[in-house]
Amino acid sequence: MGHALTSSRSTENGLPATTKSMGPRQHHLSYGPTSFRPGKKHPRWLGARPQVPVPVGTIFGRLRVVSSRFLRKNSGLYVVCKCLDCGKTTTPSWYNVKFGRTTRCPKCGIKAGAAARMLAVWGREPDELDQSIRQKWFAIRGRCSDPLCHQYKNYGGRGITLSDEFQNPLAFIDYTRELPNASTKLEIGRIDNEKGYQRGNIRWESRVENAGNTRASVTVTWGGKVFCAARWAREFSRYSTSTVTRFLRQGISPAEILARETGPDSSLRPRKRRSKPSVRDGECNRG
Repeated sequence: MGHALTSSRSTENGLPATTKSMGPRQHHLSYGPTSFRPGKKHPRWLGARPQVPVPVGTIFGRLRVVSSRFLRKNSGLYVVCKCLDCGKTTTPSWYNVKFGRTTRCPKCGIKAGAAARMLAVWGREPDELDQSIRQKWFAIRGRCSDPLCHQYKNYGGRGITLSDEFQNPLAFIDYTRELPNASTKLEIGRIDNEKGYQRGNIRWESRVENAGNTRASVTVTWGGKVFCAARWAREFSRYSTSTVTRFLRQGISPAEILARETGPDSSLRPRKRRSKPSVRDGECNRG
């Protein structure tokens, strides 16, 4: 009656070997006709997908149902939805959608959670400019107060600090937002390079202007305004920036530099623009 295999061989103790054991893998794979098959092999996974009990177009939070059939994965029911915020298709769990635990796609959910936390702290919903200034504030605080920052020697190491008023990022954001030319495309710089980030010494400036306001830059007073050597050379002189900087360090005034350009001893020559090589009829011609 049994399925055990008998054998006439005897064991070491003299008793007959009545069964033949099967290996662990053979036993795992030996499913009978009525055995339970786990996972997606089970009969309940076969056939058509179940139907969603709500009509297509039903809105749950910021998700709209776009398919009338469920998706089966991870032994659960998932519904195909479209996020109303970003327009992307997502497949959340049906029970999370049904009971209100999932109301957006994952990416929009992260943004909404961060915005809610910012709203609770700031009292308003932050925009793109707020986020940009906040990132700049973290960078300024790091190079002014963190000795492990690689720029600390050029800022906090020589006395450039962030004032006590601006230790709170909200106060710094509220102040810089009201300054002229506030934009995410500009940088926050200091008017006086020897002073810290304090009220009255902060302004919005371009990358070129910020790079020219350093200890190594040479300044020029021309027409009642102060220019760095690079900007003055671009706007008023035909000499290169390095040549203007060398003249200024030698003690030559801006008026004398302009006089040298038009004088008989001028060494300036018209700059020749190098043209790119062009290939025509298999030959390389350089203009």
